[in-house]
Amino acid sequence: MVEKKFSYYQFHKELDYQVYLRLEDFDLESQLADIFESMGFDKVERNKIKDRKFDLKTTKILCINRASFKVCRQINLSHHLDVYGPESLSKSKDFELYKYKEVGLMLINPFSVLWELGLKTTQDKMAIKIMLTRFISMALKDQGVVGFWGAFVEDGIVILNPQEANFESIFFDVVNRVLIHEAQVQDFREDLSLIKLDRMPNTSARTLKPDDLLSFLLANTTYLGFIHNQSFLSKTVLYLAENYLGKIYPQESFNPGVELKAA
Repeated sequence: MVEKKFSYYQFHKELDYQVYLRLEDFDLESQLADIFESMGFDKVERNKIKDRKFDLKTTKILCINRASFKVCRQINLSHHLDVYGPESLSKSKDFELYKYKEVGLMLINPFSVLWELGLKTTQDKMAIKIMLTRFISMALKDQGVVGFWGAFVEDGIVILNPQEANFESIFFDVVNRVLIHEAQVQDFREDLSLIKLDRMPNTSARTLKPDDLLSFLLANTTYLGFIHNQSFLSKTVLYLAENYLGKIYPQESFNPGVELKAA
């Protein structure tokens, strides 16, 4: 029997995360490689992977393929949750199904290191980036890692929605004490503030109370999952709320890359 040839990509291998992407379709790989690289996935040799003993708790491998006709029908199917946006999460027997309408369907099996992603299209790069960000968030949620959509400014990190952040994510690893911004890694900075934008006009900058910061952070992570799966994630977010200063700035003063000032 001819052995299948797979390509593997590891998420920030310098941090030794056991989070991988696996592809067999090399044409599909060529269409997605730029996204992988921009998000910090490094290509690794298969012989460094195939003989490793994987730990179910820490290892996740996302097998990416072109969606079959049957899966494409599911991807296109309308759902009552569509009113909340293109993303939806549902349960099917022992699996969870994460769908980005018109783009892809991810099968999440908590009892396996292998998860599956079927893509209907590779044209919507931002949607695929969102799906991969959700995968990273799910894979690392029990390892002291939590992500947010956001942007760095001189005063700290502004927590945003995906569109406002240009679909860029920032992950906090409280175990390794590093910040991961796409393909870049930097050490924790205790002087960073976590910033919420106030959309009301004519407001001024002010400090966010720790309890309010905790609630704000919990509601704005990149993790998409059911509540009963969030205990470890909540502990990580609590650490951030207790150790970082929360601030509110008027949205009209927001300029990425520039120090935020009171209105």
